[in-house]
Amino acid sequence: MTNRPDKLDTDLKRPGRLDVKIPLFYPQSGLERAAVVLSVLRRYAPAAAQADSGQAWLDDVFETSEEYSNAELELLTLLALEFARRRSAPISREDFESAIKDFLRTGDQRMGDYMSLLAVSESSRRSLLPEKYQDLTSAQLSEQLRLLRSDLRL
Repeated sequence: MTNRPDKLDTDLKRPGRLDVKIPLFYPQSGLERAAVVLSVLRRYAPAAAQADSGQAWLDDVFETSEEYSNAELELLTLLALEFARRRSAPISREDFESAIKDFLRTGDQRMGDYMSLLAVSESSRRSLLPEKYQDLTSAQLSEQLRLLRSDLRL
């Protein structure tokens, strides 16, 4: 398992050695992002997770949000918990909306895009890919990777 399959020896990746390559991506939907958030809440604020586990608003909040990594979703959740604690109130939709508004992403998002495209290029099956990548041709994928490599100076 690696987030940089381009750095692996090609002999390790050839057919017959690794026949099924399963790519892992950022949570793609609001439902997936909300599931990660609930998992974080269970760790840091179990009572809040239990109270909100059946609330659709959490899915709604993250349905229109950007694609965040699991680590970024953890930071967002901790920020929302901080806002709730400042108000001495249970965590709410407004706390998450404020956290999303206040949150500054770290790192270079282009590198995340590059690693996602690498995962696409290494996948053994289109059906394992998020919908947005399933119709990408090899030529389109190669061109996008080439542009990102150039942009990132890799």
